[in-house]
Amino acid sequence: MGDCRKWRSTEFKSSEEIRVIEMFKDVWGAGPHTARTWYQQGLRTLEDLRTKTNLTHQQNVGLRCYHDFLDRMPRAEAAEIEKVMVEAAESLQEGVLAQACGSYRRGKATCGDVDVQVTYPDGKSHRGLFGKLLAKLKKDGMC
Repeated sequence: MGDCRKWRSTEFKSSEEIRVIEMFKDVWGAGPHTARTWYQQGLRTLEDLRTKTNLTHQQNVGLRCYHDFLDRMPRAEAAEIEKVMVEAAESLQEGVLAQACGSYRRGKATCGDVDVQVTYPDGKSHRGLFGKLLAKLKKDGMC
């Protein structure tokens, strides 16, 4: 019986640890190792991350947009994003192939993000296109 109590006590501690690590893993730019490290450093809340640790630029963005990144978008919104991305890529280079992948391509009703694959039939000619595509999207006010 004593072993059960000890196990339950450990289970509750593990449960808290798991909850916090899962929350930290949802910060864009933080993976399982970073989330575990933050937990081991005594951090327990998103506010702790803001005030008690040095974050990378990506992690700062992830923390600032934490709740937005957790929200899922309707499939129709993902379709609009795909359309914009495909049109932008095709306008930069004739023959380029751009297509949404991930949960959108798998037919999910909602998407956490929109993954777009951009390539060219020869597998090489799309090199350098990514930077131009980002610049165009920024110029057009899309990001």
